[in-house]
Amino acid sequence: MAERAERNRLGLSVEAFRAFYQGRPDEERWELINGVPMMTAPPTFVHQRIASNLERALNDALETHQPAWAAYQRGLWHMSRANAEDNALAETFFQQAIDLDPNFAGGYKGLALAVNNSASVWGTRNMQEGFSSAEALARRAVAIDPADAEARARLGMTLWMRADYQGALAEVDRALALSPNLAYAHGIRGSTLVFSGQAEDGVAALGSKLNHVIDARKEP
Repeated sequence: MAERAERNRLGLSVEAFRAFYQGRPDEERWELINGVPMMTAPPTFVHQRIASNLERALNDALETHQPAWAAYQRGLWHMSRANAEDNALAETFFQQAIDLDPNFAGGYKGLALAVNNSASVWGTRNMQEGFSSAEALARRAVAIDPADAEARARLGMTLWMRADYQGALAEVDRALALSPNLAYAHGIRGSTLVFSGQAEDGVAALGSKLNHVIDARKEP
């Protein structure tokens, strides 16, 4: 029973993911990353648009955060491989980004997620220590760039993990006010509502996350 509760707290179970996957078209390929289903194939317009947006963002950021941005991107790549060893490497690169540019919010919000994952997913760090550290890092990211919706959503995630549901919802709502289509924020909002006992509203918010992904495919 405790194992099931822990598994559900961390995200979608393997069994639920398999049931979800079986209902998808044969040409689609999905992976379960940190409890969240992520489509990896085939490339869609959404993937192409994301790649184009990332390229523009990378070029803009390189003008002001060249070495730190490069370290941040390497951290994201390692974290996306979704295993304990690469998560530890991601922490190293995010810390490198912070050391290179202490005023670059990306390093802090990236490290916040990697530290959280080390405690909640990979079990390589004490939970209490990990969640506390992740919250402090996310707060630093928000302090550096209050208009960074992802940083605010990351802070909401750390508060959710510490069962501060009211604080989590407040930060996620601020993130969505800045970026209404931020699917990650909708996902954190839904999870927070579910775990705070508002299951119906939580499921609706999680559905909104999926709808934002689907709607993006329809944009010209």
